[in-house]
Amino acid sequence: MEPISPFLNQFVEVTLSENNNVVGQVMDQGIDILVLYEGTRYIYVPWIHVKSIKQISSDLVNTFELQESPILLNKEALSYRNILNKAKGLFLEINVTGSHSLHGYVTTILNNYLVFYSPVFKTMFISLHHVKWLIPYCRSFTPFSLSNHHLQIKASQIPLSRSFEEQMKRLEGELIILDTGDDPHKIGIVSRLEYNLLELINMTGDRTNWNVQHIKTIHLSS
Repeated sequence: MEPISPFLNQFVEVTLSENNNVVGQVMDQGIDILVLYEGTRYIYVPWIHVKSIKQISSDLVNTFELQESPILLNKEALSYRNILNKAKGLFLEINVTGSHSLHGYVTTILNNYLVFYSPVFKTMFISLHHVKWLIPYCRSFTPFSLSNHHLQIKASQIPLSRSFEEQMKRLEGELIILDTGDDPHKIGIVSRLEYNLLELINMTGDRTNWNVQHIKTIHLSS
């Protein structure tokens, strides 16, 4: 991807994979990350999902009240992985499907996936390749107006592997949900992982094999 210096501080529309759009002011860029500001929040977009970017006219640029990002990095350190590391402990919005976002905390970052704690879904494993964008909230933000008791991050009891594929292998025999259960066939017992295909057995005993390259998230049923 060519440098986007002509777009710096400009208002742009970015088209992402799956034809989702985000709009904001270009604040910075790293070798694999684009930083936008939408007026109240910073949006960090991995370049791998950017299909196109175009400047658009908007009066909003002059009305933005610029706030400091909860994630502070110098130009040389601005990268996708460094952003994730700095985001630990912050409440985040992470988008992996385009249709809806996940909310919670990054707890661990492995080779090609991260461990995410959601107040709704609890411990999740998310493929780094499928994160479309992430938005950090300020440190004082309290999601869902929950008490600290409900926001306590509970460590996963499952040992962690270095890769997403190895972690799937560890889950053999477990009841899991893929991609937050957007398809009933994505809820089932892990039977095996072979040839990059994860086999699930659903409630009725039907077996479906899922290409691991297309699996975005995994979480256990409890």
